[in-house]
Order: sequence, then C-alpha cells, then structure tokens
Amino acid sequence: MSLIQHDVLQVTLNGPALLLTIIAIITSIQILQPSLTCILLALSTLSWIIHNDYINFINLGPGGTPATFFGYLKITILRLFALSDPYKPANIFQKDQIYPATGYYQQVHSRLPERQGPRPKIAGIAPQRQLDQPGSCEMYHALRTSLENLAIRHPESFRIATSCFEKKGLALFAKNPINATCRGEIVHVHHSDRSMHMNLHPDDAKLILERGWGERHPLARGGWYVAHLISSQ
Repeated sequence: MSLIQHDVLQVTLNGPALLLTIIAIITSIQILQPSLTCILLALSTLSWIIHNDYINFINLGPGGTPATFFGYLKITILRLFALSDPYKPANIFQKDQIYPATGYYQQVHSRLPERQGPRPKIAGIAPQRQLDQPGSCEMYHALRTSLENLAIRHPESFRIATSCFEKKGLALFAKNPINATCRGEIVHVHHSDRSMHMNLHPDDAKLILERGWGERHPLARGGWYVAHLISSQ
C-alpha cells in the first residue's frame, strides 16, 4: 500500500508534445515580444506546478479538510506557518505551568526502543498521511481493539467516537481532559495508511522524536495554529 505523490516540478513530454512545445515557443517569440513570451512561459509553469500540487492533495485521500480546491487553498495558506523541522522537540518556556510536570512515559518507567531503519515519508497537513512503510492490517486492527477495550475498561475516563480532527475514523477521547483541544481527543487512527495522530505531553513527544517513532504535526505550535487547524477541517 502506497499513496501516490507527484514531483510538483516534474513535466514529462513525449516526442510530439515536445515538438509542439518548441514550435509554440518559437512562434510566440516571433509574434510577441520576448518579454511577454517569458511571462507566458512562467505562468504556464506555475499553473502546472499548482495542478500537480493539487493532485497530490487529492491523492492523500479523505480527511478533515474537504477535498476541493477551496480546501486546497486553505491548506496552502497554512503551509506558510508549518514547522521547519518536525523532528525538533517543542521549546517549553513555562515548564512549571504544565500539568502534570512530568510526562506519563517517565512516570511508568517503561522502555521505548530506538526505531531501526529510515523514517517513513510523510506528506500533507490536513489530511496528513504516511506514504510508505505502512503497518500490517493485523497491527492496525489490534490498535483499534486496544483503544476500544481501554474505553470499555475505564468508562469513567475514556470514550470512543468519531475523530474531531479527521471528521471520520476511530478516536479515543478523555472525558476529563487536561488538554481540551477538540473535545479532549487523545488519538485517532487512519484507515487509509494505518498510521495515527496523538496528542502527547511534551516530555513524551520529545522521547518519541528522539527514538524515531514519530514526528510533530506541521502545525504543532499550539494556540492560534491549533484553533485554525480545527476550524479549517
């Protein structure tokens, strides 16, 4: 299973198409001003880049953002605010205001092994999908079952519902969340690529980044970015 993504700068021409393109350029130079011909070529290239980029957005499949050109424009604007390095942990300047002060993973003193091999390729913002190295169907169903069982065993703390972020798919919610983002959504799973998004304590997110098991969402800055991401979806 692999989601198709095209190089937005790639233009492939067969023999006849290449010949017609050369003739069109020469004719334009003879009829029009060279400067106007250059402008037309630049606009044609830009149109092709936008077309390929839009197709990449559609190929990510259904998600929180409508698969329309208007939805594509929203995501294009949000790209301006995307993280430059999704593998760098967040800078926490007011650590004393975070509750709990220590990550959950450190509290249980468990061990997370380092991931072996290269990281998978990730694309998109909303939707955001894993392009390769998908988990097995068995592991995907085991993950869903574990989330459902957790809500069954602790009904006072958790519930299962449709993801608030994705607007589809299974998600686990906290009934009394510390972080109330999207009604306390903790995690949701993606059926298309069998990956997942999680809402983690900064300490836990840092550990997962260091061990190679995940990366930050492009808009994982908090504040306005979170609110705008939810509203755009």
